[in-house]
Amino acid sequence: MSQTTPKNNHPLSFDRLSLSWPDGSPAIDALTGAFPPGRTGLVGRNGSGKSTLLRLLAGELAPTGGAVRADADVAYLPQQLTLDTELPVAALLGVDRKIAALRAIEGGSVDPADYDVLGDDWDIETLAAAELRAIGLDEGMLTRTLGGLSGGEAMLVAIAGLRLGRAPIVLLDEPSNNLDRDARHRLAALVESWRGTLVIASHDEELLEHVDQIAEVRGGELAVTGGGYSAYLLQLEREQAAAAQALRSAESALRSEQRDRREAEAKIASSLRAGKKAQANKRAPKILLNGQKARAQVSAGRLRSQHDARLAGAEAAVELAEGRVRDDASIRIHLPDPDVATSRRLVTLELAAPRADPARAEPMQPGPAHAEPARPEPARPEPARPEAAGRLVIMGPERIALTGPNGSGKTTLLDAIAASAQSLGVEGAGAGAAAGGERIETRGGAWVTASTSRVGYLRQPLDGLDDDASVLENVQRSAPETAAQELRAQLARFLLRGAVLERPVSSLSGGERFRVSLVRLLLATPPAQLLLFDEPTNNLDRESTAQLVDALRDYRGALLVVSHDERFLGRLGVTRRIRLDRLGTILDGV
Repeated sequence: MSQTTPKNNHPLSFDRLSLSWPDGSPAIDALTGAFPPGRTGLVGRNGSGKSTLLRLLAGELAPTGGAVRADADVAYLPQQLTLDTELPVAALLGVDRKIAALRAIEGGSVDPADYDVLGDDWDIETLAAAELRAIGLDEGMLTRTLGGLSGGEAMLVAIAGLRLGRAPIVLLDEPSNNLDRDARHRLAALVESWRGTLVIASHDEELLEHVDQIAEVRGGELAVTGGGYSAYLLQLEREQAAAAQALRSAESALRSEQRDRREAEAKIASSLRAGKKAQANKRAPKILLNGQKARAQVSAGRLRSQHDARLAGAEAAVELAEGRVRDDASIRIHLPDPDVATSRRLVTLELAAPRADPARAEPMQPGPAHAEPARPEPARPEPARPEAAGRLVIMGPERIALTGPNGSGKTTLLDAIAASAQSLGVEGAGAGAAAGGERIETRGGAWVTASTSRVGYLRQPLDGLDDDASVLENVQRSAPETAAQELRAQLARFLLRGAVLERPVSSLSGGERFRVSLVRLLLATPPAQLLLFDEPTNNLDRESTAQLVDALRDYRGALLVVSHDERFLGRLGVTRRIRLDRLGTILDGV
């Protein structure tokens, strides 16, 4: 069984740690736990307080109660890095001052300050270059600015800098969110070879396979399971099977106690009726009859108390057992038919000619002055699928994954499809394949034309929600023709019910916000014929991801999904892939 973590002999621990927001609502309430040496994956449902906990441990937030104990300095990387694009890559790697001192010394400086800054790190450039190569970047990037990096690459550089600087305790919050598949593999390699104490809050199941233990925030406790994510799921499955059996036993015991209570009441009632009948017949002296009546009432009261106590105990046992069984509720909803025939053309992509990728050119190697400069090897993109003379067509209720490296223009392509669809307007909603929206050029030189205006788009980060309006009001705006009672019933199927519907969206957890955005898409009138998703599983916990798959299971329109989560794409039933190269050129659509 998972155990609540002890505090002793751990580099980082916390005792009854609490934080309340300005409105008085608790973010974390009396949480106690500790992180052992090595690599720990921090998991928990959306809204359980993982990111808040990391910020408290890093000193980014001041707790309203409890204490944090760290044996060494704590380094922390948030989900979103705020960076100056003019900053050198060496600065983010944390080696800029040392390299500057090394250059000064090589130039003849005898300033003690330069020697103090450099210390014993005379090989700092070699080490920095090795770290850059480990994350897939050329060592020449040391002298360039962050403006040349994607968000995912900048995150990898920052993590590599923490490792290079030998930070003793490191906290990472969702580090793989903006990484493509190759970058995720490099991050996993960094984690695999990490020395020191590393805590990673993440929903990335593949990354979490590379940790030593999983710590879950649940029910005000931190429970630790040894091993990676698969071991955690196996342990969770065993615990839940035992919890479900315990609940069945407790419910059976409760039913037995309820039955005994009813039988006891029947006996008491029968005895009291017999006593009244005997008293009415006056077959015994009155004083004797009154004594018998009093004793019968005392006996009945005692029997009721005994059964009440046993019944209360059985009810408490059921309540306790219910608390140990997780409410991993599934979304079950009947979606309106978007009327997408298999022959219905939704989007046309006119492909651009492949272009050479300068980023793939071999760097020039130093050599003799008379040597010819190295020639960049041209990119060798794969041929596009010849569907219609250099075109790709999204047709019918396809489920398509849009893949490519960071910075290749996947989001830009989704934006172009949405913009072309919007240009059609409502009047074009029922138009045939011959109709088309605005022809929009993508980053890779392809041209996009939508043939339907009924396109729903779930962006990353989420937008389109009015934070000041209630959940119900936000949904009503996308489905104005649907009665409020019907919307309430549909929202309940998305696990949004009761008082939550009247709360402002600003007060919702990340998972709740996601479900509100999703229901707005799926219940929009008229229903969308094509849904676009940009990294939908970013910041979604295991339960919310499963709920997304549930919600889309019966959707009969087309899906175009950007995601680096291969497990999610498999569960979604992707039937086709469109791939982009680094320059945004569409390589194929097989």
